[in-house]
Amino acid sequence: MTCQVCGSEFMGASCACGWGSGERDAVAIAGGRATYRPLPQGITKGQFGEPLYAAISLCAGIEQLRCYRHLPPDRATPHQRQRWLQQEQKLLSTIAVTITALTNGEAAALVEAFPWAAKC
Repeated sequence: MTCQVCGSEFMGASCACGWGSGERDAVAIAGGRATYRPLPQGITKGQFGEPLYAAISLCAGIEQLRCYRHLPPDRATPHQRQRWLQQEQKLLSTIAVTITALTNGEAAALVEAFPWAAKC
């Protein structure tokens, strides 16, 4: 078998470098494997900004409800469509309050990403 860390041939359950014996994750994290790439950490909601995060979440929820409402007639009942419309109206009223908590720059960026949000 060929070792995925050091490239040498070995017989048995593990290579001399430790790959294959359950320690391969530790070897991969150490950067021994050429295909290893660390995952990006991203930022937290607090670093992003609570009001902006809430506004973007509300906009995404409204977009999703609009997609649901435009499903073909055989995929949703009239009762479901009415419920989705009510949920959308509730989110629209909530976003109107949330946008007021944003700075001018954040509000402009939000309206640029979601042009319909300017009407709220």
